[in-house]
Amino acid sequence: MLKWISLAVLLMIIGGFGFVAFTDVNVPQTEISKTVPNDRFYN
Repeated sequence: MLKWISLAVLLMIIGGFGFVAFTDVNVPQTEISKTVPNDRFYN
C-alpha cells in the first residue's frame, strides 16, 4: 500500500507542478526576473 500511496503523491506533485507551469508561471516569471537580479547586485 505504501508504494501505491507514494506513487499517487508523486503523480499529484508532478501534476501540480505541470498545472502551475502551464497556467501561472508567465506572470511570476516577469516579476522574478525584475526583482531577483536587483537583490543579487545590491546584496
